[in-house]
Amino acid sequence: MEEIDYKFPDNNLLIINDEKNEINHDNEKKKIENFFKSYKIDIDCKDVYIGVNSVTYVIDLKYKTKVSKIKSYKEDLMLNFNAIDVEFEVAINGTTYLGIHLIREKNEVLMLGNFIQSKEFVETNVKIPLIIGKDFNGKIVIEDLTELPHLLIAGTTGTGKSNLLSTFIVDIIYKLKPTEEKLVLIDTRKTNFTRFDSLPHLLIPIITDTQIAIGALAYLIQEMNNRYKLFEEKKVDNIDSYNTIATEKLPRISVMIEDFYDLMLDTENEIEIYIQRLIQMSRASGINIIISTQRPSTNIITGVIKANIPSRIAFKVPSQIDSKTIIDSAGAEDLLMYGDILFTKSECKIERIQTPYITDNEIENIMNEIKRY
Repeated sequence: MEEIDYKFPDNNLLIINDEKNEINHDNEKKKIENFFKSYKIDIDCKDVYIGVNSVTYVIDLKYKTKVSKIKSYKEDLMLNFNAIDVEFEVAINGTTYLGIHLIREKNEVLMLGNFIQSKEFVETNVKIPLIIGKDFNGKIVIEDLTELPHLLIAGTTGTGKSNLLSTFIVDIIYKLKPTEEKLVLIDTRKTNFTRFDSLPHLLIPIITDTQIAIGALAYLIQEMNNRYKLFEEKKVDNIDSYNTIATEKLPRISVMIEDFYDLMLDTENEIEIYIQRLIQMSRASGINIIISTQRPSTNIITGVIKANIPSRIAFKVPSQIDSKTIIDSAGAEDLLMYGDILFTKSECKIERIQTPYITDNEIENIMNEIKRY
């Protein structure tokens, strides 16, 4: 499709939630100060952040009160503040203060429409923006896929992995033209990606067959090699440098796979050979990979894959072992059931984030509008 033919979808096709902030910050500060005062601990609450289904208190520990002592009151905090979990963050936001995150029962859904219309997304100039969600401090987290440069997503069935992949696709079609970004969508379960079958961003038709998936990945390896030959001819080393001097610019290519476990099972791990080559060598060529799986076992998330995909998202998993397989740390076993994630990327601390949600009806309306053009 020519660039002039593409019209970005209307924002009105997305559901917007009214963002209410009904909590009185001064009252909240007094509540947490009085709580610790009742245990004869003097603290000063410096700030309060109202997150999604959570409240974060930023506190100053006076008189050399140890963090370990504050942590010992976790169960009392849960009981007094009607929380289902409490997390502590030392040196929150780079300060000398302690963060206390009170997590409450999920009663609010973050709609993707609020993010798409946010100033952060509208004004971002990253190459491939992916909306990850909101953190405890209410900050919108948007990552550039080209910087990640690949992403691994894992978690139990029904926790929100497929919906997150759908929101990533919508992020792209609201921000990038088909001449800038191409998609390769692999969904052998035929449950999620097939509704995007008329997207002009598709490099090839949506793949639902494992053998075709192998052929597509082999094609991408050839495309990667062809691009490197072009770069060599122009004496450049990456797609950005090439596109600044080339008459015919190359689009970036994002590959999304759901579910990687099925591919590994059906192809007897043959698919892993192609994936390994791509994730090891494709970054400079403008090809990025997003892999999703419901089985975070070491025979699926192998050492080579983990070594080359430092950016990972963990949804809720059954055990600490599963959590450590995904993000090299425990914690994902304690997440809430839907849209609650732990996100980490190279040499960065693990962040707990609530992902956005998009309904099937919204996707249908977006696709119907795109078909009209």
